[in-house]
Amino acid sequence: MSNEQYMTREQMLASAQQELVAFQDMYNRMQHQCWKKCVLRLGESELSVSEGLCADRCVKKYMEVHNRVGKVLQGLQQQQPQPQ
Repeated sequence: MSNEQYMTREQMLASAQQELVAFQDMYNRMQHQCWKKCVLRLGESELSVSEGLCADRCVKKYMEVHNRVGKVLQGLQQQQPQPQ
């Protein structure tokens, strides 16, 4: 059986809350970096075509890197010996 099957309801809730905090942090970092890189004219009510394309590419790259790093970290975690 996996560790998840042994988790109490409180542990599952705490784990879900940690995931939410991590997602919010990732989203805020992505938003800050892509805004800084792509939004050039603050006085406009809408993004220009080039700003929109830049933001789309920025978000896509950020998510790809985030997913790659997550997979590497997950692989490293699985390689560590499990406590018994």
